[in-house]
Amino acid sequence: MTTDEIMKKIREGLTGEYSVDMVYLESQADKYRSAKNAKEIGSAIADLAYEILPDDKREVLNKMMYIDGKRLDVVFAEANKLIQEKKYGYMVAVKNNEITEVPLEVVAGKLKTVDPNCSMIQEAKMIGISFGDE
Repeated sequence: MTTDEIMKKIREGLTGEYSVDMVYLESQADKYRSAKNAKEIGSAIADLAYEILPDDKREVLNKMMYIDGKRLDVVFAEANKLIQEKKYGYMVAVKNNEITEVPLEVVAGKLKTVDPNCSMIQEAKMIGISFGDE
């Protein structure tokens, strides 16, 4: 079966009840873990799980796991691709919802600060992340 066919079948199994559907999606991820296209299926299931999240949970997840609408694992994979291609001297950035490579000479020496009172920093501190400022 193709990934699209599998995902169509998985979507048909959704009930519309968040807690039931999340357990179902986890079981489907386990079921296809050893499939030939497991990585693609797993990514599609993760996208579907995100899609069915209630708005309040999606907002929290967005702050922790996404950069401008791109999952961190996708951004990481792009950075890893640069390394494997031996394209040193670049950083990975998300611009206009697209992942792009930026030469370090363009960004080196430019200071970008984060407001220590922003909600994202405060939430990180609440779960125990330290920024060395206390």
